[in-house]
Amino acid sequence: MEEDYIEQEKIIEEQEPEEPIDYGQVYSRPDGSFVITKNEMPYHVPNIPGYEEEYADVLAYVQEHPEMLSPEPEPEPEPYEPPPEQKYSDSEIREFTTGLMEGLGYEQSI
Repeated sequence: MEEDYIEQEKIIEEQEPEEPIDYGQVYSRPDGSFVITKNEMPYHVPNIPGYEEEYADVLAYVQEHPEMLSPEPEPEPEPYEPPPEQKYSDSEIREFTTGLMEGLGYEQSI
């Protein structure tokens, strides 16, 4: 029974030649690793044990399609958002703190 299954797998492998993967745009990092898009998400492909096959596939792809390789872009800087104490005036903070303390049962004047 198991032999039949193995034989069927061999037949399927022989019938379906493996198509090369189109990685689209590939980004390189300074350490020599790549960033690809996989399942619509960025995916890091390092050159370390455990990633040998995928790294080799991506490397072969970028060697065949050098126009698809570029350095990884710098991330967009986070927009500046002032710390909370700068968002509100002193009187607003005092009013909020007083209400909070009263709501917790503390009698404290600020």
